[in-house]
Order: sequence, then C-alpha cells, then structure tokens
Amino acid sequence: GIVTIDDAISILQDEASEDIAKMNAIGPSDKPYFKQSMWDLYKSRAPWLLFLMISATFSSLVIRGYEDALAAVTVLTAYIPMLTDAGGNAGSQSTSTIIRGMAVGDIQPHDLPRILWRESRVALLCGGTLAVCNFVKLLVFDRIAAPVALVVCLTLICTILLSQIIGGILPVAAEKLHVDPAVMASPLITTIVDTTTLLIYFNLKDAAASVKDTRIGMPGGSGKLLGIFFAKGGRQEPGMTGDFQKISEMKRKNAEEQG
Repeated sequence: GIVTIDDAISILQDEASEDIAKMNAIGPSDKPYFKQSMWDLYKSRAPWLLFLMISATFSSLVIRGYEDALAAVTVLTAYIPMLTDAGGNAGSQSTSTIIRGMAVGDIQPHDLPRILWRESRVALLCGGTLAVCNFVKLLVFDRIAAPVALVVCLTLICTILLSQIIGGILPVAAEKLHVDPAVMASPLITTIVDTTTLLIYFNLKDAAASVKDTRIGMPGGSGKLLGIFFAKGGRQEPGMTGDFQKISEMKRKNAEEQG
C-alpha cells in the first residue's frame, strides 16, 4: 500500500507524455520510442493525420469558392500562408496557456467569461502590434498598394482575435464534455483557424472593394477598382495615375448625365 517517490515520478512522466502526444495529434503510447514497432508508430499517427487532412478540406472549399477573385487579384494569394500561420500560432498559444492553467487548477470551466475577456484584450494588443509592423513591411519592402496592405492587416487583427477566443473556448468546452482538453491543442485549432481566416480575408476584401466602388460611383462588382489597386502585382506605379484620371472622368460624365 506504499507509493514510493519513484512510482509517483513514473506516473507523472506517463501523464505528461500522454498530454504531449495528444497536443501534437499523436496517439499516446506507454512504450519508449525505440521499443515501439513501425506499425505502432503508424497507428498512433495515421488516424489523426487522416482526420486533419479531411477537416482541412473546408479550407480548400473556401479557396475554391473565391478562385475567381484569386485569379483576378493574384497578390492576395501571397499573404494567405502568413495569415493562417499567424492565426494558428496565436490560437495555439491561447490553448496551451488555458490547458496548463486547467491542469494545475488555476482555471475552472466557470471562468470562461473571464478567459474570453482577457484573451480578447491580449489578442487586440498582439494583433495591433503585428498589423502595424506588417503594414510598414508591406508598404516599404513589398511596395504593395495601401488598400491591399490595409485589407491584409485588418484580416490579421481579426484572425488573431478570433484565434485566441477559439483557443480559450475549446479546452473549456472539452472539459465540459469530459474530453481531454489536450486534444483541442495545436493541430485541431490550426485547422479550424485556417478556414475562418480565409473567410475573414476574402470577405474583408469584398467589403473594402464594395465601399470604394460606391464612393467613386461605380456600382456593381469590385473587379474594376481592384484591377487598379492590384495592377502589376499590387504595386503602386506611375502608370496607375491614368487609371484614376479615367475614373474621375467617368464620374464626371455620370454626374452630368444624371443632372
């Protein structure tokens, strides 16, 4: 009936190993690495990889739904990896922090409102910092037009905010459902955030384009305006001045016809 220090340490190591495996989408095993067969390693990894691959198809569906916009404005494609990676990293940070707090008893499920309030404020600070730095980088080094840079940076802020809120909710929800919170860590949240990031990105682009089209008296789709801002790789060039003059002329003619 005596539990020795060695027994306690062994249990702690086993529990830590199990949590680490689950947080990285690997089936836990009580065998040392070199004692596991190739089949054991395969069984511990393949099911999770298959599940995550299938869940990632939602991101593919979003991209396919906006493939016309991407074909017309190819500069948007270049920043998709940065946005999804930033969202996944932010969500993983939040999830890991909450899981650790729950493991040591600092956080309880009824603390969810406080968690969301704190995470949202931290997310706005982190997102704002990243957005400012990224905006400068896009203008100075990438020489991207300001409207494009603004869409990318607004998406970045929204992505960080949403990612950290999701990262705070998932572990608490898992605890309520009597599921190990470690399952809700990096791989799963990254997959969820990738899809939501793409939706935010494309919808912000459409919203910004629609507003600008309305302001310059060009109802309808955003193709004409975005063709200007994203022309020649999305970079501001001298030849673009003529495009703006043409738009001003069209606006003047429309006003005369309406008058």
